[in-house]
Amino acid sequence: MTEKFPIKKVSIITVCHNQLEHTKRIINSLKRLTPQAKLNEDGIIDKEQKGIFWELILVNSGSTDETGSWVEKQFIGQDHFQQIVSSENIGWIQGINLGLQYISKHQDFSPDVIIFSNNDVVFDQKGWLEALCAHFTETVGAVGPTSNYVSGRQQTSFNHPHITEEETNMLIGFFLAVRRDALEDVGFHLCSLEGFLDENERKDSHVGLGGADDHDLSIRLRKAGYRLIIARDVFIYHSGSKSFFEVLGTEGYNRQWQLADLALARKWGKSEVDRLFAPPLNIALGVALRDWHCHWKFASSLMMMVKPWNFNLIDAPRSVIDQARNAIVDQARKCGAHFLLFLDYDHIILPDTFTRLFSHHKSVVGALAFRRLPPYGPCIFSWRTYPENGNLGVIDHPDWVRTGLRQVDAIGFGAVLIDMQVFDKLGPPPWFKFSEVGEDLHFCDLCAQKGIEIWCDTDLVLPHIDTSGVEITDATFIEYHKKQQQAVKEVA
Repeated sequence: MTEKFPIKKVSIITVCHNQLEHTKRIINSLKRLTPQAKLNEDGIIDKEQKGIFWELILVNSGSTDETGSWVEKQFIGQDHFQQIVSSENIGWIQGINLGLQYISKHQDFSPDVIIFSNNDVVFDQKGWLEALCAHFTETVGAVGPTSNYVSGRQQTSFNHPHITEEETNMLIGFFLAVRRDALEDVGFHLCSLEGFLDENERKDSHVGLGGADDHDLSIRLRKAGYRLIIARDVFIYHSGSKSFFEVLGTEGYNRQWQLADLALARKWGKSEVDRLFAPPLNIALGVALRDWHCHWKFASSLMMMVKPWNFNLIDAPRSVIDQARNAIVDQARKCGAHFLLFLDYDHIILPDTFTRLFSHHKSVVGALAFRRLPPYGPCIFSWRTYPENGNLGVIDHPDWVRTGLRQVDAIGFGAVLIDMQVFDKLGPPPWFKFSEVGEDLHFCDLCAQKGIEIWCDTDLVLPHIDTSGVEITDATFIEYHKKQQQAVKEVA
């Protein structure tokens, strides 16, 4: 598991040009909902102390309203607030770079993370800063929250139950947290793309003020090997492009982005820009069928399942089960899937099956099902070897039912999510075949030989549909054994 990246200090840079009401909201909500950790005399946060010490650097970019005087009053006696005043409107890019220059010159406060923030955002979630920073690991270079007003996948409409983060190819700069060391790796500044426009294009362009600089930074970070993460458990309210609309108007605003996108494509090439907007994950749903049709209860439940954002449904009708599973893996590879969710056609799939399994971030993780026939044992196992013949077998574990996420030796394949890289590690096919155990347990045995862990969410119980349409669950298992015990007592 990737180690968390420790964060104790954060610098927040925001740029404003007039729009005092928005600046008031960001500062007031920041003060109200962002606890401030304390530094000792050496400017260090004690290890025992929880929390993050943060500073706000406000770049006043040529404001002509009361912004300067109001902000000055807020900063009196506050050593973690700093206002930098420009006599003219220098725009977003130069404003952020001015804040970065301030950080470079003041080495007494060296932040672990730097946040670029529009001034028209509002914080309404206590603990937002700790939640945002919790997504940084050794491989993550930048993190962005979700919002009501943002392009791309950071919109709250893409949120799913149980999924707290999502890797992406692009983060939007309305509110963007970047590790300082990652920014130093790719250049400690935002880039203007104005130099990639010709003379005529620059005449009606304000790209130098800002535009696609966040897309550019996303590409720079990814090319340096850093991952970009959407923090789906963090929401930042965004009023939306207020300063740009005031300066450029609607027509100028639209032209601004046309030219910014054009300049970005000239710098990086169309294929790299297209990648920014490509779905970050491709999920295959694999269903092996013994006939041409699945059980109607399965079909109905599959319709209700919350689907991944980009998926391909792969079925293999009228096939022997091990051959069907191997064929599904092959098709998933051909369609470029990153994950494969196997679903058995005789189970009822719960609405949150995919989101629950995906949220565990495991290479192989499944839901829990029970056998269709008495004694209805749970399909989670540990290995055993029969001493009389040396054959491989399993022991099932009723004591593991409803005990949360746990590592197991083997699992039934009612619903199992597999990282496609697992099949590369296992070597050439077949990955599924009948041996002394079933095809699903054969796969688990291969994983064990390669050191690949198998996990089960034992709280995610999928009803197993028997031949008469009865749904077999842990309740069925418990009731059956109660009757068996009662029968034994009566005989005794």
